[in-house]
Amino acid sequence: SSIGERGKAVAIDSAGNIVVVGSYDETGVYKYKKLFVARFSPTGQSLWTKRFINSTRDVHAVAVDSAGNITVMGTASVAHYTAAGQQLWSKGFGGSGAVNAKGVAVDSTGNIIVTGQVSGHTDFGAGLTAAYNTMFLAKFHR
Repeated sequence: SSIGERGKAVAIDSAGNIVVVGSYDETGVYKYKKLFVARFSPTGQSLWTKRFINSTRDVHAVAVDSAGNITVMGTASVAHYTAAGQQLWSKGFGGSGAVNAKGVAVDSTGNIIVTGQVSGHTDFGAGLTAAYNTMFLAKFHR
């Protein structure tokens, strides 16, 4: 069974569909966090839900592009999904630094822009950067 359901962020696509990301705790022999992405119609009818099992991370932000594709920002990762919920790609941020990602947006050409705070050596895909308690801004080309 699940407990502690938390909606973390919401976005609306051009057709008025609602996308929600969040997390919940799974109970049983072991307790662990699960993440979800869900799409609802403009009237609130559930269209689909994707769940991610045994995650130690959290989700913080969601954005929808002009084609209805969904981008989800996690603690130290970003993932991109089709409008139907099929994962297109994901990118984790490596290095020895702590990443506290908080926001995501998609520009008019489909590029993904993420922001948050970084502490230490972190790789966003173009090599390591070193910073201490500094805001970051990263752009991923579609």
